[in-house]
Amino acid sequence: NEAFILRSDLKDFRKRLNGGDPANKTAFNRLQRWGLWFDNFEFSVEHISGKQNALADFVSRELNTPKNISVTQ
Repeated sequence: NEAFILRSDLKDFRKRLNGGDPANKTAFNRLQRWGLWFDNFEFSVEHISGKQNALADFVSRELNTPKNISVTQ
């Protein structure tokens, strides 16, 4: 595997992958699975502020599309 850099606005990305809140079983189990998956790769984590992370904002924001679109021919 080729090493890569993961840039995230989550400051404690690696810490989160190692667990989370065991009281929240669903989130805890999901984070554990993600952590195991990420263990297959060689990577480093760099923090990027949310303001500088335009791609994540683009992907995570809801588009303002019209609800009713009429089509005419």
